[in-house]
Amino acid sequence: MPTIFLNVGATSFADPTDWDPANNKVECLGSGYRGGAPYDYGPELLDPVVTPLGHYAGGGGGGGGYGYATNLAPVFPVAIHVAAQSTGGTGTYFAGPTDTFWQSYTAAAGNVCGGNGSLSSVNGQSGGGFYPQGFSGAAGLAFSSTTGNPGGGAAGPHGAGAGGSPTTYVGGTGDGGQAPGGAQGAAGGAGGGWDASHRCGGGGGGGSTAQAGPAGGTYGGGGGGSGGTATGITGNASGDGLLVITYTSFVPPKGVNITVMA
Repeated sequence: MPTIFLNVGATSFADPTDWDPANNKVECLGSGYRGGAPYDYGPELLDPVVTPLGHYAGGGGGGGGYGYATNLAPVFPVAIHVAAQSTGGTGTYFAGPTDTFWQSYTAAAGNVCGGNGSLSSVNGQSGGGFYPQGFSGAAGLAFSSTTGNPGGGAAGPHGAGAGGSPTTYVGGTGDGGQAPGGAQGAAGGAGGGWDASHRCGGGGGGGSTAQAGPAGGTYGGGGGGSGGTATGITGNASGDGLLVITYTSFVPPKGVNITVMA
């Protein structure tokens, strides 16, 4: 049973010549989004004592969503797209973004890519919009004004991604709890998935007060937000999307030769 992994940059899936329309599975994992950068605020013009100059920590990035379909009979070649990390509105899809045959996301905010956690007050959107079935990635958190906020975990074959901790700043788990989130200031881990090189990612832990946000796990994990006084900008999601195609090789039955005896 061949399994094909397609990464960022792939745009078309050619006819493999032995495709079995009665026994196949297409899985689309969206990318995570980067954690937010610190946001400077104040002082207020009228009352600098009430709102002095300061920094808000960055929000956590959202984890990518996961969608899948089975037993497809596409017309080859099939238009595909694999979401790169932190690309927001473009999901991972099979059969084109406007094709009614099957697609992994809808053209709506917070689709299969996780959303950007731009500020402390803005959490990264959860990755969703999958079709026809699947699981949502987790939203990144936004609650701290000093320590960076943790990223959300990616969804995967084992289930939805989970959000991070508002008390320990640990990133959310991915793939239904199979992928560990990063501890405070640490990148997200890789958990369940397909093989040792293709796994779903947990969210990056929130950066310390002066630390840039750490990366989310590959694939699909949301990045942790930067701490409130960090000099770095954002933590990359480090969670590109992934397209996985598995099918049973179909061999047409041989014809029956009939010999007529005179």
